[in-house]
Order: sequence, then structure tokens, then C-alpha cells
Amino acid sequence: MTAGATVREATADDVAGVVALGEAVVPPTYGPISDELAASQLSRWWSPEAVADSMGRLPHWVAVDADDATVVGVANLGESDGVPTMWKLYVHPECHGTGLGSALLDRVVDAARGRGADVLQLEHVAGNDPAARFYARRGFVETGRTPLAGVPGVPGLEQVWMTLDLTGSPS
Repeated sequence: MTAGATVREATADDVAGVVALGEAVVPPTYGPISDELAASQLSRWWSPEAVADSMGRLPHWVAVDADDATVVGVANLGESDGVPTMWKLYVHPECHGTGLGSALLDRVVDAARGRGADVLQLEHVAGNDPAARFYARRGFVETGRTPLAGVPGVPGLEQVWMTLDLTGSPS
């Protein structure tokens, strides 16, 4: 983990920091797949309004620097068809490989288990190979693919759905 960085529950005061994180993570995450996808993700999911709405509806955790001044990671937990679903897990590119992604994932797994869940699911965009590798190393298994709709000018994108069995030993 980055020296002095901590993971804590997010608050409304973190909205601007999460938006700034999105501006740092979305282009290098989705740009290699499609510039249009990156622009769509930023406008749809990372605007101040979208982040504030999401944080008002779902539990979020942030990784922050030693001074608690800069958000360097974020994760959340929602549901899809009654199944606990992690919709976001992003770490600033400068903090990749530090353990912050795993620390955030641990918080989400603990929260899902706290709800009595047997599984945790997530989705990522096909072509986001670093995410696929990260989740596979942590025990997630691909369970299906669905078309990713709503990205103008970018046909054929897919969401990759992955599931983690929570009935075994803690992650």
C-alpha cells in the first residue's frame, strides 16, 4: 500500500476528490479501447452530479493519501437483480501495484458478506485487460457477457460479468 494511505468510508465531502480521480483514471483505462468510450464514461458516471448521486445511494469507500487530502482510489457496492454488485473499483495510475485496489476490494467483500451474500459480482468493459487480470487473481470468474449500450459511435462493446464465491475463506 502507498506509504500512509488509508481506506475509509466516503462522505459527501469526497465528491470533488472522486471526480478528480475519475479524470485521472478514465482516459488511461478506457482510451485504449475507445476515446468515445472514455468520454462517455466521464460524462455519464464521473460528473459531480453523477458522483454525488451515486454516493447518496450506495456505500462508497475511498483510498486517501496520508494527509487525507487526495482521493487516490474508490470502490462502491450496489445491486443488480438482487445480487451484490461492485460498480466501481478504480485506483490512481500512480498507485497501481501498491495494494490499494486489494484494500478497497476487501472493504467491498466485507460489506457484501455483511449483507449475508454468497456471491459478489462486477462488470468491466471487454478490452480492459488489466481489470480482468486483477479480478481473476482475486478469485473472480467470468460468468457472461452482455452488450454495452449507450456509447454513441462505438458499436460492439461488451460488458464482462464476473462473480466471486463468498462462501469460502475470507479474501
